[in-house]
Amino acid sequence: GGDKLPVDDWNVDICVAGSQKCLACPPGVAVVSVSDRAWEAVKRNNTRSYYFDLIRARELSTKKATPSTP
Repeated sequence: GGDKLPVDDWNVDICVAGSQKCLACPPGVAVVSVSDRAWEAVKRNNTRSYYFDLIRARELSTKKATPSTP
């Protein structure tokens, strides 16, 4: 099942949720919520992750693309 997740009300900076149960999507697909405060921290970090780079994922999302095959 699914339920509301008030990340702003709870002051959650980053929330990752799996989609395979409630949304009946394939396993491995995830939804990520990132607060403005977390984005600022990500931008200040000089070390970029190869495995999951939030900045690259955000840039690609504007092009309706993903960093890897979903």
